[in-house]
Amino acid sequence: QDGMNTLTPPGLPDLSLPATLRRLGLLVRSWPGTDLGADGLVRGLNLAGTAIPVLWCFNAQDEFAALGAAMGPDQPLVGMRSLNQIVPTDVATRPLLDALALHYATAIVARFGRAPCIVGGNCQAGGIAWRLAMQLWLAGVPVLRLVTLDAELRVPFPGHVRHVFGAESR
Repeated sequence: QDGMNTLTPPGLPDLSLPATLRRLGLLVRSWPGTDLGADGLVRGLNLAGTAIPVLWCFNAQDEFAALGAAMGPDQPLVGMRSLNQIVPTDVATRPLLDALALHYATAIVARFGRAPCIVGGNCQAGGIAWRLAMQLWLAGVPVLRLVTLDAELRVPFPGHVRHVFGAESR
């Protein structure tokens, strides 16, 4: 069960989870790091590091590699891709965002168990980061902080939240 209605509204791409995972796979196949799931969509850098893992949802490959390098070898970083430029952000795609977050959470729990983590996302990826954090929280994973960069989520989260904005943010 992919959690999605198989009837797609006219003008929208196939919004099923399997079709979306295939599209994501094309975008992340060249991402650096270790595959943490069976499909290559959840990638890990600096996994030998001893710091609390940071799980971050990105809009592009270059962001993942740059953050991993900037954080250094002691900071495990798990990267996932948002649906930016894949499907429109609207009410019709919310179930897909929920299903994708559950897919990511399943791979993360399989690799890290219920170890504490920090979850984040930048810009449009903030919505998936919030959903991922909620899925992990509900699975008993201590999410120490939910961080968004250039995104202010106006939804509840049961833990600590940080909104980060740059000098050129609107």
